Amino acid sequence: MKKYLIVIGIILLIGISLLSTDDAKPASLKGKITEFSASDMPFDDGSGIVLKWKPLDKSYRIINYNIYRGVSPDSLFYIGSIEVDPKLGVLSPELYFYDKGEEPFIEFETAPQKLKKEKQQSHNSPLFKKFPRQPELLATMLTRYNIIGAINNSKLYHSSKPVTKDEDIMAGLKLNRFETILGFPKAGQEYYYTVLAVNERGKYLPYADIQKVIPEDNPPEPSANLSSTYIQDTGVFNFEWLPPSSSEDIAMWEGWLIPLEQKPNNGELLSENWQNSAISLFQIPNYSGAVNTCYSVDTKEEGINLPANLADYYPVLSYSDYMGQSAAVSAKNFRILNSSQQLKIPQIEVKDKPNDKGDYLSVSMGKPLVFVSQVLYLNKAKTTLRINYEISNNEHYKIKELRFTVLDSLNKEIGKVSEYYLDKTIHFKLPQQYIAIKNMKIRIAVQTNGNGSFEDYTEQHIVYDEGNKIFRGENIYYQNEPVNKLYYEILTRNGFDPDFLFGERTNGLTRAYDHSIPYESIVYKSILDYDNKGKRLILDPQITIAVDQVNGYTFA
Repeated sequence: MKKYLIVIGIILLIGISLLSTDDAKPASLKGKITEFSASDMPFDDGSGIVLKWKPLDKSYRIINYNIYRGVSPDSLFYIGSIEVDPKLGVLSPELYFYDKGEEPFIEFETAPQKLKKEKQQSHNSPLFKKFPRQPELLATMLTRYNIIGAINNSKLYHSSKPVTKDEDIMAGLKLNRFETILGFPKAGQEYYYTVLAVNERGKYLPYADIQKVIPEDNPPEPSANLSSTYIQDTGVFNFEWLPPSSSEDIAMWEGWLIPLEQKPNNGELLSENWQNSAISLFQIPNYSGAVNTCYSVDTKEEGINLPANLADYYPVLSYSDYMGQSAAVSAKNFRILNSSQQLKIPQIEVKDKPNDKGDYLSVSMGKPLVFVSQVLYLNKAKTTLRINYEISNNEHYKIKELRFTVLDSLNKEIGKVSEYYLDKTIHFKLPQQYIAIKNMKIRIAVQTNGNGSFEDYTEQHIVYDEGNKIFRGENIYYQNEPVNKLYYEILTRNGFDPDFLFGERTNGLTRAYDHSIPYESIVYKSILDYDNKGKRLILDPQITIAVDQVNGYTFA
């Protein structure tokens, strides 16, 4: 009897386990994605949505997960996919897709002319291929998405027609004149999503249960990384920060000082009423949305009265989005220095780049630098060194001579050697007392056509690596600064920019930077309405023609 009950129990367990597997499901549900969810992306302006689901087992041999989106549950359009290796499958327990409107809303090369069902879908399926090239259908989406059109500037200026709208003259443009159409979700609107898997045979498996989400405009994340210095002999406060991930939604940056006792501990937020005892230092608009930002305020020039006991205060950066929601962080690092302790900024010159089409400027940062890349012995007796070097060049200078000075660890000169043919290697014979030396310094001075002196030089400590039988160079010092550990932020401004904007970051060894002049070829315009009569999409007709550099006014 006991054996009989045990056998029955085992059979029941096997049956239950089989029912829970995909093989026990009806054919219409096999391969259907489970645990699918759609949620608002945190800390953004309401234009981001996070999709999450459980990937299928690798036995399904999936090659793609297709994502569909719509403003009603009965019409969802393909917006993108995630590729998968059919042999390996997905190793993580969850897959994510972030919809921030970065995929084209209408991609003219692949979008159908008319509404078209997705492959292998029944007549009552809500899934469609990409959004079609139908302007009247796009017009119904203008209140549900922020629709942006990318247009070749010549087509905008020469192909648009005047359209009267509420007594205003607007610009009307046919849909086929656009390069692409972008659509960004709006805060407060309803969106519907689903996802399905495609196997390596091209079969479309059942789509997941459709999920509804309403994105929200959230406060910015209190995650900016702030460092600050105060130069006490000049009265200048320097703020430098890495913005939070949603920096494009930041409208304003503000710098403050708070009493040190209000500084939060690591990981904690500032108290709600921290501004009551704070000293305001600056308030600037967020023009660029750059990945790195800095600002200096001259407290003497601005007439800001700082407390005498400045060491008892601490810097704070606050920032607010376009809805007025704000966040604040205290500095990770704060130092009080004198101007003599500041890093030296190279003297720059902006010149036209020779032999181009007028589309580049050359930013010169001084004469070339030369540094050691590798040193090794040429013989077993270790009497001769081969020094390999690299040149950080600047085409505005012509190198006439390199002078290498080799010193021992006590800064006593061992010898000099000059280089005129720049083949990036020289030989140096060691005096008898320095044979088999393992620790030295090498200084390299550059003489150019514009400077006949050897006063400026790079210096490196060179140490012998016993394991690899070569010398390795350490930090590269120039004018007492470790230039290989520095970087320069290059800010640019054209005639239409309200201020200098952050552009490129370059290594401290760089001596020349080629700046591409951004001639406008593609214009991005919000699509405001649709003209049924002329079958044209309506745009703001204004174009900027000049900017008052003194007052910041724009003429359009």
